[in-house]
Amino acid sequence: MSKAGAGMAMFSMGLFMAQQEKIIACGPSLTIFALVLRFVAGPAAMAIGSIVMGLHGDILRVAIIQAAIPQSITSFIFAREYGLHAEVLSTAVIFGMLVALPILVAYYIILGFLN
Repeated sequence: MSKAGAGMAMFSMGLFMAQQEKIIACGPSLTIFALVLRFVAGPAAMAIGSIVMGLHGDILRVAIIQAAIPQSITSFIFAREYGLHAEVLSTAVIFGMLVALPILVAYYIILGFLN
């Protein structure tokens, strides 16, 4: 049942994106700012908080990488349901997914060297 729900959510977001006039609804500068916050500030804050809490080794690396994982489609569905800037969240989900893989691989390689 959960696979069907995820498929319907992806389909719903695809239909929503197809109805939009622009792919980047919030403008390129705000999109770049959001991506920097998501992939730089988020992992940095997670690293600082994790180190303060005493995490180290593989658990610290997993926490940092997990902070860089893109937003889920579920957040878009809730934003659309409650009328809370679904167009901005759809941009974040789409571009977050496109940018996430190379960034996550880079984080994985960099954190592997920090043993």
